[in-house]
Amino acid sequence: MSMYSSLPQRETDSLEELKLGQKQQDAGAEGLQGRRFTLILWSIFFISLCSVLDLLSLVYLGNKLAIQPLEAIPFNDLPFLSSYSHLDEIYKKGDVKATPRDPLKQLPYTLTPVDSSAPEDIQSPYPNQFKSPYGMIPYSERRTVVTPEVSSVAQFFGADYGMENCSMVLTIPPDARSPNMENAFFDVWALDWGRTIDIRRLSWNSKPPRGKLLGTFSAQGPSTQQTQPHECPSGTYQHVEISCREGPCDLHITASGSEEFNGIYMTQYQTI
Repeated sequence: MSMYSSLPQRETDSLEELKLGQKQQDAGAEGLQGRRFTLILWSIFFISLCSVLDLLSLVYLGNKLAIQPLEAIPFNDLPFLSSYSHLDEIYKKGDVKATPRDPLKQLPYTLTPVDSSAPEDIQSPYPNQFKSPYGMIPYSERRTVVTPEVSSVAQFFGADYGMENCSMVLTIPPDARSPNMENAFFDVWALDWGRTIDIRRLSWNSKPPRGKLLGTFSAQGPSTQQTQPHECPSGTYQHVEISCREGPCDLHITASGSEEFNGIYMTQYQTI
């Protein structure tokens, strides 16, 4: 870069002063170049440090994943995705009134006996099956069996929003009322379990623990009896066990089809 200096205008200007100014300009240019070189060195150091840290992080994560591989979440542990999201916000304001709905009856999804006299045995919920070209298919039947040793575990699912008060109902048809069962009483227990039950592995020892006593039915009472309503939030499983409380329990009820409400089932009532 060429540098220009003015010619002496007065007699007092000398060649030495011109040389001194030239030296100062050269020193300033050298200082600027030095600062630029230092900045470049620090930038290279910072970029190199970040690269080393990224490489070490990748090595650490690779070793961690190799030692502890990710496991698939069991299907029954997956959260239920509700299709009724944010409806609470609509009804809380009071501007929208829900359409009145009659109570809904719901048949159990599964109804399986468990035997205390054989606590490790897995009972078949479908003793009667028919054979198809693709295997054994159960008949559409539900067997409510209660004896002093045998209880029945029923599984329901509260799918409907705004129908979140539930009662467990027992209907004993005339052909299931035997004279020797007049003094029998049956308890209905809520089971402490928030997921679906695998009926292929269900036994007396593996069934969920009992929680709240929902009610007691009497063989001498009306043909249809029900418990007091209890909360059953939408998107939750409702599991109950009907067992013998006292007396000569000998209850065997078989219901077939989708509209035969005999044995144990659930009724949902509107809550909005």
